[in-house]
Order: sequence, then structure tokens, then C-alpha cells
Amino acid sequence: MGSLVDSEVPLSASIKIIEGIHERFSYLLKNLTEEQLNKIFSHPVTGKQTIPTTIGFCAWHIRHHLAHIKIALENK
Repeated sequence: MGSLVDSEVPLSASIKIIEGIHERFSYLLKNLTEEQLNKIFSHPVTGKQTIPTTIGFCAWHIRHHLAHIKIALENK
């Protein structure tokens, strides 16, 4: 399988994107009211969710991916 041309872009470009998303997400969460934070919404796969539940899943999901990256690097 061939590589896409964007595989030549330095990793730092992707890290900047992640850092920007993290900064915006953190700002948003810090500025939610208690009412907004506990509002229930419907997720298309998991059903009814709250923001704290979703944040917990996101944190687990990120750690899960990091574990896969660490394993891949160890087996390199």
C-alpha cells in the first residue's frame, strides 16, 4: 500500500492540531454551567449520555490508543 503525500509532513504539525483541539475543548468545559454540564444528550451509538460520562469515555479511549502506540514502538 502506498503512502499519501501528507505522510511527509512533520509530526509536529499533527501535535499542534491536537494541542489546539485540547486547548479549545478545555476552555469550553471550564466555562460550562452546572446545568449545561449535566444536560443529557442522545449519542447515536451509546444512547443517552451526559458530558461527564462522555469525558470519561474520551479519557479512557485516549489512554487505550496510547497503550497501542507504546506496544507498537516496543515491537519496532
